[in-house]
Amino acid sequence: MAAMAPACSSSDAETASPGAAVGTTPAVMVSTATFGPDGRSVYVGAFPDIPTGDVGTERMAEFGNAYVYTYGSAIFVWDRDALTVTRYEVDDAHELVKGQTLSFTQFGLQFSADHLFVSPTRAYVLLAAENLIVVWNPETMQLTTTFPANLPPLDGLDTYAAPVGVSGENVYWALLSTDYDSLKVYPKNVLVVAPVNADGPVTIVEDERCVPSLGGYIVNSGDVYLVGGADADALAAYNPAGTYPNSCILRVRAGSMSFDPDYRIDLLQAANTPSVVGSWLIDDASVLLRVWDASDPLPSVIDEYWSASNFISKRIALADGQVEDFPDPPKGGFTSNVQYRVDGATYLSLPNADGSADIVYRIAATGTEPIFTIPGGSFWGLGRLR
Repeated sequence: MAAMAPACSSSDAETASPGAAVGTTPAVMVSTATFGPDGRSVYVGAFPDIPTGDVGTERMAEFGNAYVYTYGSAIFVWDRDALTVTRYEVDDAHELVKGQTLSFTQFGLQFSADHLFVSPTRAYVLLAAENLIVVWNPETMQLTTTFPANLPPLDGLDTYAAPVGVSGENVYWALLSTDYDSLKVYPKNVLVVAPVNADGPVTIVEDERCVPSLGGYIVNSGDVYLVGGADADALAAYNPAGTYPNSCILRVRAGSMSFDPDYRIDLLQAANTPSVVGSWLIDDASVLLRVWDASDPLPSVIDEYWSASNFISKRIALADGQVEDFPDPPKGGFTSNVQYRVDGATYLSLPNADGSADIVYRIAATGTEPIFTIPGGSFWGLGRLR
């Protein structure tokens, strides 16, 4: 593994000159995060390949409250407090080289906004509070245009637009609208569809058969699957006054603008569980579910649910909803739904037995393989640059 500079703040990164050459050697971005009384710290580093063993922060640049993306050979850091995106290249020494920064401050505070990269010259961010989609250019780092998102009334709930991805000529988001104080969740699945190469119009697709999904998956056929669970499942389980449909899997066929009326997999029934906490795409045929063990009673309060160690893993087939036990990873806790596809495989993380580290796994239909460990931190990003 090539040596890297000691940990530094993002302001210490080398600044690229116009036309600066990008490195040519293989490179993979790894990002981790720590959480403390002063908030979140995010670390970003580049490696010659996906690392193994313990991954610490001493070889990474430090950022604050940020999301991190890769597209092409570049890294993009979304500073959620400053409301800026900064582009970084990686040289042949696997050091970050700072490029241009693009500000989104004119759109106001958008804490939950997430970016979706469509092409080398087109990226989207859906600002739910403003009911607006902003288009920007990752190459020139300039704003391109905006157009209305046409979101439906969402009962005054806090809304996160989870990027699903691109299929054919369409870009997809799933909307998760919640209120943790009242344990309320919007009772429908909402899919937002925008064109890839045009500034609208936006199509809104709603379905009452499931509670909202925290994102979804696009398989090689172009079909889009929204998979339930996570926040909506937990809120539905703990709201004593709410009557919600079960979480489920819904499908949008490639090229379609509506949910398949003949396709629905009830996750709670199929997995024999009161709640699904997370899901990750294994391959085009199956999804890994992390679910509450039905032999254990749910905790009395939702905060204890999130920190519990009563979750088990199951594999569910997308074609017919058949479920099989998936013993690896073993029964235990849950970290997040963060997942990244690299070199055709999905990487996810779960806490170790005592919660002192995140273990990053590579999953396949035959099982999971632990790849690297993040002592004292959480898995935050992974992407091949070249």
